[in-house]
Amino acid sequence: MKLGAGPAFHLPDLAGVIEGVAVAPPETVRMETVYYDTADLRLARWGVSLRRRAGEGWTLKLAQPPSTPGKPGAVLERDELTFQGGAAKPPEAALEVVRAYVRKAELVPVARLSTVRRRVRLVDATGTRVAEVVDDEVSVRDGRRVAARFREIEVEVLSTNGVDGSDSVTLDVKPYLQQDVASITVDGKVSRQWDTGVSIINGLRQSGSLPPTVVVDLGTNGTVTSSQFDAMMRAAAGATKVVFVTVKVPRSWESPNNAVLRAGVARYSNTTLADWHSLSQGHPEWFYSDGYHLTPSGSRALASLIASVV
Repeated sequence: MKLGAGPAFHLPDLAGVIEGVAVAPPETVRMETVYYDTADLRLARWGVSLRRRAGEGWTLKLAQPPSTPGKPGAVLERDELTFQGGAAKPPEAALEVVRAYVRKAELVPVARLSTVRRRVRLVDATGTRVAEVVDDEVSVRDGRRVAARFREIEVEVLSTNGVDGSDSVTLDVKPYLQQDVASITVDGKVSRQWDTGVSIINGLRQSGSLPPTVVVDLGTNGTVTSSQFDAMMRAAAGATKVVFVTVKVPRSWESPNNAVLRAGVARYSNTTLADWHSLSQGHPEWFYSDGYHLTPSGSRALASLIASVV
């Protein structure tokens, strides 16, 4: 959740806001960000943004297709993709993704932001992050001149409900899964990263709420390593079965991520592979134009696959 804030706003002391939750020492970082678009702002008109942030690389945020079932067109939910590349120009991999929006138009810097970010994390007794409050003071720069200033407060609360710690693709599948598996609870979120999923599953285990079967459908938003796979298995210790879903995403990490998932499943006796990548080959009708968000028929197919192994 993001909120606008005035210049006189002071973040209150969050100690004691949630029983049993402590406030970690605040962190302050400075960030320099450049946004790229066409001269006539075609990306912005589609709800898409491409930025380069010093120290972080390139980030592309894509708007969800407005026809996705259960997602009203007025709600802007965006997937976040990251790319490596130099500062001089957007990387080719990012340009390939946005080509349908910009056609042959050149992407140029359209906004430069300087941000002072103050972050406060709320952690439980084990040190696991349960919430985070971010206070951003942003200056919009025109050369060396500050053209405008604004301030945003963002609050993120990590959910700990559900057997499925997953990303935005699973949000498309949610209604079908709930039809096929009566007792399932789906916890999916746009742009969810693997480590966030580990934290969610770990929180379930520590609270005594870990169900006997856990489904992990992550890996479309970035790379996954063997050590991260092992961290997920440690978080899910005590589960009778852990199901890992292979990824189908037209990105450089698709093949290595699936290799990690297959190798990991081979190492643990209580794991099962739901091979979405193999099943979806030859079915372009299951995907929207971005190559990985699911049409209704694709959502139905993935839900059936997961239901068959749960």
